[in-house]
Amino acid sequence: MAYIAHQSRKAGIAPDLPAAGLAGTVWALWTRVAEWRQRRRTNRVVSSLPMDLQKDIGWPGGYQRRDVDGR
Repeated sequence: MAYIAHQSRKAGIAPDLPAAGLAGTVWALWTRVAEWRQRRRTNRVVSSLPMDLQKDIGWPGGYQRRDVDGR
């Protein structure tokens, strides 16, 4: 049995998706959920630190600025 795969990208529609079709959409969704969970976990852990440590690392200002800038 032969398996033929074709990956097409439609420029401008969704350039961040890894491939067209259902598999690509599922993968992109999975990746975004994983990134969201990691950000949420980081936020929860750092927010649980004492206020003086949060101030030393620039929390929450630096992290929120990074989310807005996308870096």
